[in-house]
Amino acid sequence: MSLVLYTDAHWISPYVYSCFVALHEKGARFETRSVALQDGAWHHVDSYAPERAARPDTVALWHKVTTAED
Repeated sequence: MSLVLYTDAHWISPYVYSCFVALHEKGARFETRSVALQDGAWHHVDSYAPERAARPDTVALWHKVTTAED
């Protein structure tokens, strides 16, 4: 399989989700890989560790995230 869709572990990006839906609806063969986009890798334990979540650069990044409703 050559097509890989990279996403964060929580599928926060609406662009990634839109791509996922389009690929799925078209019947394209693809795989998804979760990554901690800030670190460039994702680990099923390390990426959720409290000390990882409390890093100043991570906290600053999360403060930049906004949510808007239609």
